[in-house]
Amino acid sequence: MGEKTNIEWCDSTVNPTTGCDGCELWNGRDIRICYAGNLHEGRLAKSIPKLYAPDFREVRLAPGRMMKAARWPDLRGQERPDKPWLNGLPRMIFVGDMGDFMSRKVPDEYVKREIIGAITSREGSRHFWLLLTKQIHRLFEFSLQLGGLPDNCMAMTTITGQAVAGARIADLTMVNCKWRGISAEPLWEEVVMPRETMGRCCGCQTCQFQGWHQIAKPKIDWVIVGGQSGSDPKTFYLDHARSMIAQCKAAGVDVFVKQLGAAASDEVNGVAGYALKVPQEAAPLISLRLRDKKGGDINEWPPDLQIRQMPDVSR
Repeated sequence: MGEKTNIEWCDSTVNPTTGCDGCELWNGRDIRICYAGNLHEGRLAKSIPKLYAPDFREVRLAPGRMMKAARWPDLRGQERPDKPWLNGLPRMIFVGDMGDFMSRKVPDEYVKREIIGAITSREGSRHFWLLLTKQIHRLFEFSLQLGGLPDNCMAMTTITGQAVAGARIADLTMVNCKWRGISAEPLWEEVVMPRETMGRCCGCQTCQFQGWHQIAKPKIDWVIVGGQSGSDPKTFYLDHARSMIAQCKAAGVDVFVKQLGAAASDEVNGVAGYALKVPQEAAPLISLRLRDKKGGDINEWPPDLQIRQMPDVSR
């Protein structure tokens, strides 16, 4: 956990649990892409063995951390010079950057007491909590038991491609809550968002079976987009980010481009240009010459990708 973090879209992070059930980024054998999993097993399990198991897939509870975070100072009215897009918002706390708090072995009672209890406490109600989980179906079921999540938190899930997007987004839209968000990071392929999720329709009498139009408020409020960092990253095609931005813009959904990753790729006249892989002399391929190793410096990006919108969670 950290009162301050380098993660661009939040002020702080907290982990009420450690470990994760696994996903497309980590199975503990031949798929070990997750940054949290590698940090967990490579460093934390050795330095804090009572809290972090040798195997990232072994989930452990970390009681008391959420209430410690709840007592952090209120940031309403304070400017964040390094993250100006957060100005005017309460402290934005990312819950679960180093594990998944909705893993199967985390009891419902623990989630209710430790996580929801801190969020709804007098101190915790000053902040806004970003609840990111790949086990979004479980959060959906839990929200029904609870009668709805508190208004000062956002239910979020991660998508990496079209296959996982279908089920996770469907579950996300059913979570009983005020705010919903998607982290499309790392984004490995173009994802076409379900039209009903974006509040759009195609082929009704109003539009005379032509094209599409807005019919309702989108079921999500925020989308984060980013490429993969770390060693041996998959290529991040910038047109996939542009597609997501266009879909969000058309639906009036806030979008935040976090990073271009360590293997960004663009196109010039229909030719793919591998930003960090192709020699400069290999024209017409384009090199972005990104100095930031994770592609997180917004000043290095193409202008049309320099978008960092935040939902107005203060309302």
